[in-house]
Amino acid sequence: MGKQALKGDMLTRRKLGILNVIGTMDLPGESVYPLYIAASVDSQEPVAKRGEDLLKKIASGTNMDHPKLINRLFLLFNGTTGTENVTPEHNVAPANASLKMKLMSGFCRSIAAANSFPATLQCIFGCMYGSGTTLRLKQMGMEFTVWVFKHGKIDQLKLMGPVILNAILKMLDGFTGSETDALSRETKTFSFQAIGLLAQRLPQLFREKTEMAVRLFDALKLETQSLRSTIQEAIISLCFCYRPCFDGTGSGTTLRLKQMGMEFTVWVFKHGKIDQLKLMGPVILNAILKMLDGFTGSETDALSRETKTFSFQAIGLLAQRLPQLFREKTEMAVRLFDALKLETQSLRSTIQEAIISLVAAYKDSPENILRDLEVLLLANSLAEQNEARFCALRWATSLYNSQHCPSLYICMLSAADPKLDIREIALEGLFLKEEGRTIVSNHDHKYPKFVEMLEYILKQQPKLIDSSEMRSQKLLFPSQVYLVMIKFLVKCFELEMEESNTQAVGTDFLDSAQKMCLWLRGLLSHTDLSTRESVSRLLGMASCALSDAESCSLLSELVSSISQPQKLRFEAQHGGLCAIGFVSAHCLHRMPAVSKAVTQNAVKCLVDVVNLETAPLASVAMEALGHIGICGALPLLVNDSSPGTQVLEVLHERLSKLLSGDDIKSIQKIALSLGHLCLNETSSSHLKIALDLLFSLSRSKVGLLILKDERCAGTVWMLSLTMYCGQQSSIQLMLPKIQEAFSHLLGDQNELTQELASQGMSIIYELGDASMKKNLVDALVNTLTGTSKRKRAIKLVEDSEVFQEGTIGESPTGGKISTYKELCNLANEMGQPDLIYKFMDLANHQASLNSKRGAAFGFSKIAKQAGDALRPHLRLLIPRLIRYQYDPDKNVQDAMAHIWKALIQDPKKAVDEHLNHIFDDLLVQCGSRLWRSREASCLALADIIQGRKFDQVREHLKKLWIAAFRAMDDIKETVRNAGDKLCRAVTSLTIRICDVTLTELSDAKQAMDIVLPFLLSEGIMSKVDSVRKASIGVVMKLAKGAGVALRPHLSDLVCCMLESLSSLEDQGLNYVELHAANIGIETEKLENLRISISKGSPMWETLDLCINIVDIESLDQLIPRLTQLVRGGVGLNTRVGVASFISLLVQKVGTEIKP
Repeated sequence: MGKQALKGDMLTRRKLGILNVIGTMDLPGESVYPLYIAASVDSQEPVAKRGEDLLKKIASGTNMDHPKLINRLFLLFNGTTGTENVTPEHNVAPANASLKMKLMSGFCRSIAAANSFPATLQCIFGCMYGSGTTLRLKQMGMEFTVWVFKHGKIDQLKLMGPVILNAILKMLDGFTGSETDALSRETKTFSFQAIGLLAQRLPQLFREKTEMAVRLFDALKLETQSLRSTIQEAIISLCFCYRPCFDGTGSGTTLRLKQMGMEFTVWVFKHGKIDQLKLMGPVILNAILKMLDGFTGSETDALSRETKTFSFQAIGLLAQRLPQLFREKTEMAVRLFDALKLETQSLRSTIQEAIISLVAAYKDSPENILRDLEVLLLANSLAEQNEARFCALRWATSLYNSQHCPSLYICMLSAADPKLDIREIALEGLFLKEEGRTIVSNHDHKYPKFVEMLEYILKQQPKLIDSSEMRSQKLLFPSQVYLVMIKFLVKCFELEMEESNTQAVGTDFLDSAQKMCLWLRGLLSHTDLSTRESVSRLLGMASCALSDAESCSLLSELVSSISQPQKLRFEAQHGGLCAIGFVSAHCLHRMPAVSKAVTQNAVKCLVDVVNLETAPLASVAMEALGHIGICGALPLLVNDSSPGTQVLEVLHERLSKLLSGDDIKSIQKIALSLGHLCLNETSSSHLKIALDLLFSLSRSKVGLLILKDERCAGTVWMLSLTMYCGQQSSIQLMLPKIQEAFSHLLGDQNELTQELASQGMSIIYELGDASMKKNLVDALVNTLTGTSKRKRAIKLVEDSEVFQEGTIGESPTGGKISTYKELCNLANEMGQPDLIYKFMDLANHQASLNSKRGAAFGFSKIAKQAGDALRPHLRLLIPRLIRYQYDPDKNVQDAMAHIWKALIQDPKKAVDEHLNHIFDDLLVQCGSRLWRSREASCLALADIIQGRKFDQVREHLKKLWIAAFRAMDDIKETVRNAGDKLCRAVTSLTIRICDVTLTELSDAKQAMDIVLPFLLSEGIMSKVDSVRKASIGVVMKLAKGAGVALRPHLSDLVCCMLESLSSLEDQGLNYVELHAANIGIETEKLENLRISISKGSPMWETLDLCINIVDIESLDQLIPRLTQLVRGGVGLNTRVGVASFISLLVQKVGTEIKP
């Protein structure tokens, strides 16, 4: 028996006997562990079960770090393969896969196994590349690699680390990227973990090259979400390899390595855990700053710029994640603001983002830090670089509250900045708009004390109060800064004046008011008009804080400056007149009022200016009189010849001349001032003079020019009368006329007028009777559906504006084209007087659009009230509302969407119910002469047909294709783009309803009967390249999915594809063939090339698909057509294609082909 191999039950009994005997012996676990672990994976179940039981008994007491035990286990795993001088009786075969997996679970718990070079290396390679290895073994091998890299000694890692790393990378390259099973994911997970651990233990292995960094970043973008966190940890570990690259201390450090190191830092600061960042953040930050200090500032190469970019990004990210790191010092803020001024333009946006991130770190800083930052921000708010000014302003509005004078002063300086975004932020910071000062949004918005704000301004610019230079080049501030300062001080002053009504006014406040009046008087002759007006208004308010005597003195000085014989320049006169009006008004408003003689003197001065000066100054003087009239009736003019005369009696003749002039601005000011004068007037004669003067405007040419604003104002009045006096009998009688007027105003170019008119329509609907409500709804529906007729004839004069300025460009000489006269001139210059009719047609279409948009405003309001009255009109309204929601004009889109929401409660149900009407309207409009209707219809159809079933589109499918192909060949580009979108949508719909796996076979056949003949006859044969390509693509996709539904059309499809092989061939090849001999090209090679190209075409691919669905019935129609093509086919590709197709057909159907 000793020479015979044991088999079957005998072998099993022997194995069990050995296990039982050894199990009764009290042997150390290290001695019997190899025997038990081998038995636990035996092929015989009793042996494996017994071995597993014995293994469990000794597992807890076995020292897995015993050197001899680990050596025996590695011998069991690897065998003696490759070992020299091994006698045959001591030869050990490598373990099978089951035993290897059992052993690997033990190795992953043994420190000794991790340090048993070279057996460790041999074991890992056996798992990864050994004969008979499995995916499970690879996974366990990578798990053991992680263990080795974590617990292996450095000297051993230096030997085997590079080898194992190359093996890992080779294995990762072997994955296809599409593995979804758990074992593949775990194997990859352990692989990336191993790389991360090796980067921590042997950083020098990666430092000299960037390949590993590139690989990991690519993996982060390509691998699945479940792996990215592991790859991220590996990248963070790899970052430390490049850390010496930051400051150049690493051996062999290159600029590329520095750049990669900084890119890693950005990643770490973005994704690292907070507890890790607290440890390494300060260290890395110092290294970054040291590296930035090492740059000379003159680097122009891309790597240097990228390195700096990543550096500043890293600082910004660290400021977001660890704000407490910067809060106690201002050095980082100073450094970044300096960098913003010193670095090149390409880096400034990155530095700006870092500075904006850094601001949050200083929000809770100590007072001394915030004071230091005030100085820094003020200096940078005046910097040449707009990025520095922007950041300084952002910090000022974010760090400090709304009562902080230094930050508000910075906002004032920034209000005149050349950059629009800086100016807007400055105004938000000053006037506390909703989007401004988010940092204090949870507090009540409060203004600083007037005294404090004014004193701070004077402290920053002491010369301000003494400055007499008013010309722009010598001003201490830009004129816009003066204007903003004054407006803001007015706000502060108003608040304090409100408080002074209930509280005693302090001496500080009075002193500040006196200083302010003195300062403002110096600004009355400023060169900027808005500044002068604001200064005079503020001077009037400030005079309220003065005593009666001081106010009278101020007013007398202003009157004297205007009345003096020596003429002042226009700016000084204008400012003085404005100031007289406001100061006099506030003097009249005092309780008790100041001396009557003083105000009479001021009024007399203003009347003299109106009588003696030109229209611009006369209108300003009238404005001043109007301001006085608002606060009380004007005093009588007293002179030697009469005891008292009313002002308007004196000015009647002069005002009539001024109002009949052509200075529109002056006329507007005078008209407004007449209204103000009548506010507190009780004399009927005085009121009659004012009304006569105002009504005289209706006869002047200027009245027509300012009609647009007047029309809007008239609409406001008419809406107000209807809203608040609608129940009056006189208004009730006029409701039909008011309705017609509102309807006419719906087409006005002014959007405010449109909206007011629409609100009026809504109120008319509420006030009217049943008949009026019906008429109103019908009128609005007709306007929206385009069936209404304009009732009012519009008279065109020379200056009538037909188009808004800029709508149709400029004339050949560069002039504007907007009025009727300019359009006529343009038509005459072009030698085509009949063009004026086309211009009028365009204008009529523009007015129609305006009417629709205006009607939309009113309709959305009436829709909620009308209820059932609108139901009969839905059939007409819904198709047009859908189309208008895709109109190129965004205003029309918004207005129609507003109606849609108000009118339609269930959009899906409404569309389904009226689907046929919608299709009919949109398909008709696809052929409209108006490009906007064609474009909107195509876009609407592309959305409407999404997800539709065959029954819903059966009647319209062919028309949809016709509309799509026609739009794709449109003269206007935007319509062609809409046609392309519609074609894609119809293609998707057609392929779905013709696919027998998605649609019932009967429906698929009917759809194919409609579409395929049209595509073969009209689409593929089209002269339009885009239509032809789209048709071929659809036909090929239909052949793939239609299956047996394609058989009735097989003969037509096959013949069309065969003929297209030649007809759609690149014509350049024919030219080359004709001249082949001249240029030395063999005809046979050229023909082979043409055939090869045709076999790669979509037509040939479609023919291959047709072969698969041929049956006996389709052969009856196909064979005669093929025979005809064999005899009369034109073109090399067609003839070769026919021969090849017949050959493939014979192989497919065999003897079914009859002669």
